[in-house]
Amino acid sequence: MIAVAEALNDLAVQENLAEVKLYYFSNKKYDQEAFKEQGIEFRQVPAGKWKAYVYTARPVTGAHNTRIDLLNPDAVSSYIRIFYE
Repeated sequence: MIAVAEALNDLAVQENLAEVKLYYFSNKKYDQEAFKEQGIEFRQVPAGKWKAYVYTARPVTGAHNTRIDLLNPDAVSSYIRIFYE
């Protein structure tokens, strides 16, 4: 777990990616000091079956090789108005 966190943090620095936010979900605490050093936030949850969903915003290329921010409603409205209306 710690090695994966180190690798992800290093990759984020090398690739100039956004800040990496890491969480550890469990019903039992792990090595809190090691987690704190790597910026891993512990969240205690009850034991049982859980489903985790990850959503990643990726650049989208539209018509005429343009890029659009799908999380910005104004950008999406402008894109539709310019290229489709």
